[in-house]
This record gives sequence, C-alpha cells and structure tokens, in this order.
Amino acid sequence: VLYETSVPENAPEGSSFFPVTVLSNVEKGMRVYDEETFGPIVSLTSFSGSEKDAVDLANNDSPYGLGSAVYTKDEELADRVAASIC
Repeated sequence: VLYETSVPENAPEGSSFFPVTVLSNVEKGMRVYDEETFGPIVSLTSFSGSEKDAVDLANNDSPYGLGSAVYTKDEELADRVAASIC
C-alpha cells in the first residue's frame, strides 16, 4: 500500500466505507491485477520494455479494461500512447 486514507470518524458504524487506496508494485497474478476492483482503489503497474510493450499490456492483459492512464513528462509520447490504448 503506497497510500491509504482513514475511515472518517463520523462514518456510520457498520457502513461499507472503504478508504481511498493506492497500491504500488502490482504484478500479474495478484488478484488486484487480474480482477476488477470496485471502490476507490488505484493499482500502479510498471513495465520494462518498449512503448509497444506498454500498449500491448494495456490493451490485452485484462478482459475488463474499464480505465487506463498514461503518466509521462513527454506530452507527445502521452498523446501517442493514449491514442493507441483501446
């Protein structure tokens, strides 16, 4: 867990509140990688390889594919990669 908020003190007892959570170093084979999560959770996955490898990973590694994000300081690269993700 890279970051996690706490349950608000005023949350009703027995509520289904789940804290905002950022997970890092998530890898294939982990449930949070292989299955869709429902809640305020973001999983960060890194890769080593080419731009094509990153796009292939984003497009083909999950049957869900509900959301993706590209983080880079290179705006041209970000536009190109984002346009390649289905």
